[in-house]
This record gives sequence, structure tokens and C-alpha cells, in this order.
Amino acid sequence: MQSDLQIVTSIQKGNRDDFVTLYEKYAKKIFDFIFFKTGNKEDSEDLTSEVFLKAFNNIQKFNLEKNYSFSARLYTIAKNQIIDHFRAHHEQYEYKWLQDISIHEDLLQNIQDRDQIQSVLEFLDTLGETKKQIFILKIRNELSYEEIGHIVNKNPNTCKVDFHRTMQSIIQKFGIAILLLFIKHVA
Repeated sequence: MQSDLQIVTSIQKGNRDDFVTLYEKYAKKIFDFIFFKTGNKEDSEDLTSEVFLKAFNNIQKFNLEKNYSFSARLYTIAKNQIIDHFRAHHEQYEYKWLQDISIHEDLLQNIQDRDQIQSVLEFLDTLGETKKQIFILKIRNELSYEEIGHIVNKNPNTCKVDFHRTMQSIIQKFGIAILLLFIKHVA
């Protein structure tokens, strides 16, 4: 099995069909990352396509010595596409995907769980976009601190500290049970 960097090298040498391997490996992860922000399936599909098109069109510029990882580069492109999307449509982030969560068959419990998840998301919004992004990239996308640091332009150790402080803040405000509920249904 080839590494991402080996595949990128192959593509840069003219084997452009190898890009399919990277697409198949990361398409769902990038779609999920975008959908988490947009809450709209069609927009997420369009933005995912745009991310991979940009990555493909700029693959020759990917510096194997300078860039940390290809996946971090994809998430960076996706983050920028999301920002451009919201700017162009003058929209705010909404967590529409919460409406689709079916946590329990008990309707009352389902509503309570959704409300608690929404409260955590609103709390994360108050911490600032970077800390929220670090937290979500770690629990939802399971990226390393090095990859997250590359995406948000911060030192990996700073990302680790921010993640743990955010987790502690959530525990202090909502309790461990709500944090675990959030992680279970957002991850």
C-alpha cells in the first residue's frame, strides 16, 4: 500500500489517474467535515467536489518537503471553501444536521439530547473559531495535532493544549455525561 506522499509523487510525475486513490481515501472524510459545517447535503457535495478539483489542479505545487501531509492540505482547502461559501451566501453556520439525529427511540430523550448537543455547539462558538475547529478536527476527524496545527496554522503543542482546555471547559459547564454524549454523536 502506497503512502499519500508516494501517490502524490506519482501524480506529479504524470500518473494523474493515481489521484483516484486519494479521492477514494478522503472523499467521505472531507464531505463529513464540510457537512458538519453546512448542514446541507447538496452544498456539501458541491464543496467536496471543489476541494478535490482544487487539490488536483494544484498537485504540482504540493511541496513534499514543506507540506506536512496531503490530508492536512485537503482539510485546509475544505476550510477555505467553507469560508468562501458562507461569505458568498451571507449565511451563518447552522447545525441543521442535528435535526436528523435519531439518538433514541424515545422522542422526549431525542429532543433533550439534541438540545444538549446544540448547547455544546453554541458554547464552542463562544470560544472562537480556531479553538472550536481544533476540538472538532480532533474528535470528529481524528486528526493528529500535527495535522491540525498545519490546518489552523498553529503549533501542534498549542493545538493539544487548546483541545484539552476546551474539553475541560465543556466538562465544567455541562458535565462529563454531556461531553460523552456530544462526542458519541458528533464523532
